[in-house]
Amino acid sequence: MAFARSGLSRIGGSGVGGTLWMYTSGDSIADTQVASYFDEAADVFLKGDAIFVAKESGTAHLHITYVKSITAGVVAVAAGTTVPHA
Repeated sequence: MAFARSGLSRIGGSGVGGTLWMYTSGDSIADTQVASYFDEAADVFLKGDAIFVAKESGTAHLHITYVKSITAGVVAVAAGTTVPHA
């Protein structure tokens, strides 16, 4: 699947490398970690922003990552960590 802007919500933060985002998707963690997955949101992300990725279908989980860099519209995120469904 692909990134869907409708699944992205700003939770809060300063907007200066400290914004927290929630992204809900049916995509796997592996899909959301692919370089360029979040490129469509490059206009709102800043380096250092945190992203909580919630998977809404299949086995539920929460993946926590952050924006490592944005170069020429390409968003790179960290490997992050996953909180599995208990």
